[in-house]
Amino acid sequence: MRNADQAASNSPSIDEIPEIPEGEPFAEEWRAFKREAFQLVNEGKTGKFAVLKGSQLVGVWDTLSDADLAGRRLFGGAPFLVQEIQLYLKPMRWGYFRPCPG
Repeated sequence: MRNADQAASNSPSIDEIPEIPEGEPFAEEWRAFKREAFQLVNEGKTGKFAVLKGSQLVGVWDTLSDADLAGRRLFGGAPFLVQEIQLYLKPMRWGYFRPCPG
């Protein structure tokens, strides 16, 4: 089994991930991503990064840093969602935001 197949077999499918309750941060963006995910994968965009704002898919970028930069340029300090395009969610490591010293 390839590594990607192994990761997929240990990760929940996007269809198995529950909706974020209405009114919670990124609930609308998450629903939009789930709605668009299969089409994006079918278009060969697996592994790229989608930027979503509200119910709209804003665009797709090759790297996380490019997607983040585009979102910051488009929305300034307003929240937006960047999500890797996959049909399975990879486990995430949560931390905290710490500004660079300087």
